[in-house]
Amino acid sequence: MLNFFKNLPKYYLILPGLLLVELWSLASFTQGWLNLLGFTAVSVLAITLAIRDLRLALCLIFLELLIGSKGYLFSLELGSFTISIRIALWLIIMSVWFAQFYLRPAVRQVLSERLKLKSTRYFLTLVTACIIAVIIGLASNQLSNLFFDANNWLFLGLALPLATSFRTREDLILLYRSFWLGLVALSLSTIALAYVFSHELGTWPGLIYAWLRSAGLAEITWTPHGFWRIFMQSQLYLVPSLIALQLASLSQNLKSKTGLKLTLSTALILTALFFSLSRSFFLGASIISLIILISTLADKVKLLRYLSFGVSSLALSIVLIWSIVASGSTFAALLDRAKIGTEAAASSRWNLLPIIWQEITESPVLGQGFGTTVTYTSADPRILSQSPSGAYTTYAFEWGWLDLWLKLGLWGMLAYLGWLSYLILELFKLKQSHATWLGYSLIALASIHFFTPYLNHPLGLMLVLISAEALSIWQKPKL
Repeated sequence: MLNFFKNLPKYYLILPGLLLVELWSLASFTQGWLNLLGFTAVSVLAITLAIRDLRLALCLIFLELLIGSKGYLFSLELGSFTISIRIALWLIIMSVWFAQFYLRPAVRQVLSERLKLKSTRYFLTLVTACIIAVIIGLASNQLSNLFFDANNWLFLGLALPLATSFRTREDLILLYRSFWLGLVALSLSTIALAYVFSHELGTWPGLIYAWLRSAGLAEITWTPHGFWRIFMQSQLYLVPSLIALQLASLSQNLKSKTGLKLTLSTALILTALFFSLSRSFFLGASIISLIILISTLADKVKLLRYLSFGVSSLALSIVLIWSIVASGSTFAALLDRAKIGTEAAASSRWNLLPIIWQEITESPVLGQGFGTTVTYTSADPRILSQSPSGAYTTYAFEWGWLDLWLKLGLWGMLAYLGWLSYLILELFKLKQSHATWLGYSLIALASIHFFTPYLNHPLGLMLVLISAEALSIWQKPKL
């Protein structure tokens, strides 16, 4: 059973801290010295944790991913270059790990053992593809595009400290608790933003909107149906959390105390997921929900529990949504997002498709490297305001798997797909609740990546790395 609530209360003390960090970031938007103080404080905390216990520093960067979207809750300006707090955390963790690798033979021993695993061979093949993509990019693409396109992949480096720091099932509990605390903070933030923008609260909406855009935390969009869309990149993790709660419901009586907690938690997640109005997230969640539903058809007890849990959670979520928005039709908004051919973002994706495919055919095997750009016609109002023709040149593409093919080549994309497939199959073979959860989560992530790129983003990479590390631990024989 996936027991989310055991021993969690004392860790909930971290939750106000996460919300305080977000409020501090908001305050620092108008007071530059608060931004510097926040950047320094978090960096010092990371250094302290990394030296004391690298596992805690890794949990810290995981929490930052869950609430920080693009990583700019705080930043440091160095001339024309900006260092985000996420980059700072990565540099701190990797620096401490390399020092440990040099000074501690035990760390080198653990790493040498990990090199023997089949999962590691898949991982190294992907890393090789990335290195080749950098080399090709250096030869043929603009340096600035190359840097900003490739730097996300540096997160693969966290595989090193993860492998040598998280070595037991007990170690994984730290990441597990970090996940749920971050998810609660993310959900509450989404709902709070939906409330602020749905009601006239003086000058606050304008200030918050400017902060969110500046820090890259969220996209706030007014829908034609009378309420605001609150989209955050970090909301990707709402999908794995929803999967976990669904799996847990199969073994719980809805009327029990734990069953009630599951229903309330799921309603909270569904509400945040609704306000994201992300077709990709809806797709990933729907695919796994359907698989779970089919898996329960042979067991009437589980089927009844699952359906009762789903209906109760959805009903409670609808009540919560209606209590937040001042007006509007939620059902009409969902139908509007389903118009994949005419809505601006969807239309832009379809316009990009034949162009990116043509670029792929120019170098299908090795790819064109990081920093490769494509020019297509966008229907995004923000781009149309700057370019009436809609012509838009970029190195970041919504078609995630085609993005991988274009830059890493067919062999690089297949290397990534092979790694994911291996992880998913091995996780399911374990027949453990947490392993099944991660297996489903990876399937959802791969599905989401078709339309919204996450497998080449720190948010998606972290989920894959944690899954790989968890698998290596669970495959060890129990002593």
